[in-house]
Amino acid sequence: MSVSGLKDLFDRIAQKYPQAEFGSEICNATRLRQQAVMNLKDQGYDLLVVIGDPKSNNTRKLAQTGLEAGIPHVLQIESASGLDGFDFARIQKVAVTSGASTPEFLKNETIERLHQIDQGLNK
Repeated sequence: MSVSGLKDLFDRIAQKYPQAEFGSEICNATRLRQQAVMNLKDQGYDLLVVIGDPKSNNTRKLAQTGLEAGIPHVLQIESASGLDGFDFARIQKVAVTSGASTPEFLKNETIERLHQIDQGLNK
């Protein structure tokens, strides 16, 4: 579950069962990434690129969190090639995140590809 979804669930349980005790089951890396995406709200981002395995619940929740934060376009990709075919013509501000287990080289390749796309658009 997303951090906000888990909080809502815990709040509802606590209302019905005030004696309930809760433990945090979301790993710190996942929690920090979801919070960072939520912090993008109202900052003018047009696109959130989420890098990770398409079967990863963590990656899917990051993409969902981006939509909940009001980012108009969320692109969930597995690697830099996932950027191919996306129309960047009207995109001004891009944020990038990744699932907790996404390899660093995939993040670096994606960021480099975004720089290449930006340079191509600004010629």
